[in-house]
Amino acid sequence: MSYLSSEELSKLPLSIGKNVKISHLAVFNNIHLDSYIADNVRIDDFVIMSGKLEIGKYVHLAPLALLDGGDKGIVVSDFSSISYKSSIITRSDDFTGLAMSNPTVPAQFTMVKNAKVFLGRHVKIGMHSVILPDSNLRDGSSLALQSVFQGESEEFTLYRGNPARPICKISKRVLKLEKELRKSENLS
Repeated sequence: MSYLSSEELSKLPLSIGKNVKISHLAVFNNIHLDSYIADNVRIDDFVIMSGKLEIGKYVHLAPLALLDGGDKGIVVSDFSSISYKSSIITRSDDFTGLAMSNPTVPAQFTMVKNAKVFLGRHVKIGMHSVILPDSNLRDGSSLALQSVFQGESEEFTLYRGNPARPICKISKRVLKLEKELRKSENLS
């Protein structure tokens, strides 16, 4: 995988932190002016990012991830990871038949749900998972592969399924490791 140079990173339509690696094959589309990517982030091949995005420190976006922030936005907090072919969307058409759908139809004939998505620190999103509009995955939450999530999670809890349901609690040891990492950063 080849990454954008410092010069190429500086030309992207968002603020970029230090030690950021973004694949030449990542796609940025209609990025909101306030969007940013913090330090120590890696964005792999074929990741598609659009709309309003706030990407924290030490975040990894695996190949083929989709982050559609729309105008409401997606926040991916520090130390989170989004696995292969996972999608986070802030907009979704109505599928009840009460409205028309797709972006070619004028807005007055559609009923698009449009809401922010928030991922706390140490959130892990498993392969092929989908996070729907108006979701809040709190610190330490994880989605097992192929899960569909909407709503608010409990901290340090693993979710699985469609719709995703809580399976078990997760260790909070990562908080100790985070503290050690932050301490080592201050010393260097």
